[in-house]
Amino acid sequence: MKHVPIVFLALCLGASSAWADTVADCKQPGDRDLAIQACTEIIERGEKETTKDRAIAYVYRSSAYLSKREYDRAIADSDKAIELDPTYVRAYVTRGKAFSLKASIELDFANYDRAISDYDRAIELDPKYVGAYLARGDANSFRFYYDDAIADYSKAIELDPKNADILLSRGDLYLIMRETDKAFADYDKAVKVDPDNPGVYLARGVAYGRVGKAAKSKADINKAIELDPKILDLDRYKGLLE
Repeated sequence: MKHVPIVFLALCLGASSAWADTVADCKQPGDRDLAIQACTEIIERGEKETTKDRAIAYVYRSSAYLSKREYDRAIADSDKAIELDPTYVRAYVTRGKAFSLKASIELDFANYDRAISDYDRAIELDPKYVGAYLARGDANSFRFYYDDAIADYSKAIELDPKNADILLSRGDLYLIMRETDKAFADYDKAVKVDPDNPGVYLARGVAYGRVGKAAKSKADINKAIELDPKILDLDRYKGLLE
């Protein structure tokens, strides 16, 4: 066996470790600017990286731009990812979210249609992708297609019945639709499946406040604060706590 100098091995291991850090930084959601920088490093390596890895880097950078509300950049990066891998489900969902959020700001319903088209494609590629149904439900809700939104949330819940966030989304929409019993059935289920999550108590507490049940509202909001004292702006909810 040929001898390999220890110094050379150390340099290789160091490079490998540094690159692993770059990949991890690209995928982490906390520091968006760091994620963009790391993903850009991967993308700029071009064909030194596999087509799939470049597509993944584009999608994670797209997600970071989405968090920074730079929707056109998010869309452009998702476009690149789809160009590299037309079967990459997450790329369609990420681009759909960018179109949907852009539509909500610009009041351009054509972008909602583009978002729905992307979610449809994601679901066609993976009929069990929960995030696509949730995102399509949100888009349908934003454009006032409430029945379609309920159907999407319901499918997402069927696939992931212990996901409190989806239950809250459907509950909120039922409340808007004035189907109060169905709304609180969803809020109660959310509390049951995720009892340590302060957000579920806050959501139900606010809903109770909206229907005039002050005592129950106060109890839920206080429970949310007990679990997470920093969960809300107390001035905003002061009236419900008095």
